[in-house]
Amino acid sequence: MQVSYIRIRMSQPAKKTTPRSPFLRQHFHIGLLLGIVVATILAVAVGIAVIAQNTRSMFVVPPPVTLSADKPQEEELDNRPQVAKDKLPVFVYFGNTNGDPSDDCAQVWPVRRTIQRGNDILRASVDELLKGVTEKEKTSGYITALPEGVTIRAVTFANGIATIDLAGGDAWLGFGGSCNVFAVSAQLTATLLQYPHVQKVVLMLDGNTDFLQP
Repeated sequence: MQVSYIRIRMSQPAKKTTPRSPFLRQHFHIGLLLGIVVATILAVAVGIAVIAQNTRSMFVVPPPVTLSADKPQEEELDNRPQVAKDKLPVFVYFGNTNGDPSDDCAQVWPVRRTIQRGNDILRASVDELLKGVTEKEKTSGYITALPEGVTIRAVTFANGIATIDLAGGDAWLGFGGSCNVFAVSAQLTATLLQYPHVQKVVLMLDGNTDFLQP
């Protein structure tokens, strides 16, 4: 009996095609690795963006309010409320009993006032400060350490230095204590340092620079 054999040729799986040249194979692997790295970076960036967007939608954080004797930022000066064209909005600085409980006597807060445009802005600002706090401001805790009735002898400016010379007199009777001294100095200094051209403030009483001593 004759037996016939049938040869069945099995198809072999296709081999991966890689460059035969060692030089090309090396660059192929480098390119593949770079592609994986770029894809990973893009995926991480997209993930961070999604998390950030979700976080913003969950929490709305109000802008911080600076309560200090530092100069107001330029954007604060630019965003003052609109007033009549012949008026100029400015800041004056007072203490506040509702402020920082650290007992820092030199801590002061800005309050808005308006002055006549065209006037000496430095003297006009000190004038507004010496007027003290309004009744409405008192209910919000604002206070002043400047004695009632204090007047100005002169406010001058030269070479970046503003000098405030206050008049002496009965208004200063009974004034004293380190806390009051620090508070008065902070109020006057902060009120003029709000202006970018003022770099330093010198305080005097009847021409004497030593009056604000604790």
